Amino acid sequence: MKEPSQPTASPAIIKPSPAPESAGSTNELLLAATQGDREAQYKLAQSCEQGPASPTNKVEAARWYRKAAEQGYAQAQFKLGTFLHAGDAGLSKNDTEAVSWFRMAAEQGCIEAEFALGGCYGRGDGVPRDVPAAMQWIRKAADKGLARAQYLTGRAYQNGAGVERNPEQAVAWYRKAAENGSADGQLWLGLAFLNGQGTNQDFQAATNWIYKAIRAGSATAQYQLGMLQIKGDRLPSNPAEGMHRLLEAARQDNADAQYQVSMFYMKGDSVAQDDAEAFRWCRKAAEEGSPVAEEALAGLYRSGKGVEKNLDESILWLRRAAELGNASAQFKLGLSCAMGEGVPQNTSEAVRWFRLAAQQGSTEGQNSLGYAYATGTGVAQDLAEAYKWYTLAVADGNMHAELNLRNLLPRLTEAQIAAGKARAALFSPESVDGNLSRAEFQ
Repeated sequence: MKEPSQPTASPAIIKPSPAPESAGSTNELLLAATQGDREAQYKLAQSCEQGPASPTNKVEAARWYRKAAEQGYAQAQFKLGTFLHAGDAGLSKNDTEAVSWFRMAAEQGCIEAEFALGGCYGRGDGVPRDVPAAMQWIRKAADKGLARAQYLTGRAYQNGAGVERNPEQAVAWYRKAAENGSADGQLWLGLAFLNGQGTNQDFQAATNWIYKAIRAGSATAQYQLGMLQIKGDRLPSNPAEGMHRLLEAARQDNADAQYQVSMFYMKGDSVAQDDAEAFRWCRKAAEEGSPVAEEALAGLYRSGKGVEKNLDESILWLRRAAELGNASAQFKLGLSCAMGEGVPQNTSEAVRWFRLAAQQGSTEGQNSLGYAYATGTGVAQDLAEAYKWYTLAVADGNMHAELNLRNLLPRLTEAQIAAGKARAALFSPESVDGNLSRAEFQ
């Protein structure tokens, strides 16, 4: 697949607020700020922040931003929020207060604050995670032309995250973001053309947009194109070039690429089999926060593949993955708690992890939770609840649950079966990310 030769688009950025005007001396600005002029306070804060880098200057910037923010100056409220969110400029990290300042600025129409507030809702920083609320604020910024917000609006429409799923609307927003210079928008617009989702399938358009994203520096685009070339999926197969792109993305700290490189080394697919390299790349992906890599790394420490066996490290990484919502890791951590492997035996804690996995649709979690209710292990016995979880697991093909359900049926009354069926009918798998991951809102 040859890269098309055409001009590139410059990536869109959030333009910084204008620097303090040259008219008037610093002393005059300081005098006006001291006398309570909020615009002068904001400009003085900018001058401190943009001057020679020093901790003292940043602390002074935060002090003057706060004074202007307290007088309702929207841009100052946004800047103060960013310092609090980052724990910067001598301020302790305080997401709750940051959200408060972002909200004040956003309600005055500050585009950067609208996007920042949406991001806080999308990640659950300082407020309970609420993807619909996140998208309401991000959409405001998108409507004003912010490229990153336009891209996320496209993702929301593609995944039905906080809005009704609409592939055509997704493509429309990807195009706006792409034409505004967003590398992510360019990539996803290219993938839409490649897959024919929300638009007619067009391989040439797909190629053009994906390469634009790569030229703009997108490691994710390198990863996506590399995987397509390795698989020969809708594009000509080229495993050598695909692996080269995958490694390039991995070196740019793309966690998905790092994890896939690890798996290729583990299996000896497209590269020579090498357990040590598999471990090295898996560890890198886990350190980047990939839940699937964290679970895989836990398995490597447990088996001693590519690294010395270490059950403590295995549990540490398994817990990290479970806490990030990885259903498979939640089930495995539940098993460890139930059996006392690497952690003190605790059947109640095991049930808690089984339930989290089961609620996401894990049939292993559902079967184990059903067994806990059937036997009263770690939870009060409830045969109707056991029936519910077994039948859900059986419906998705879990053979262990099928055997357990067969053994349970002779113990059930008709009323318990009816209650279990009714509960199962009400079940709907939960998505921990609301169809958009926390990472997307960075």
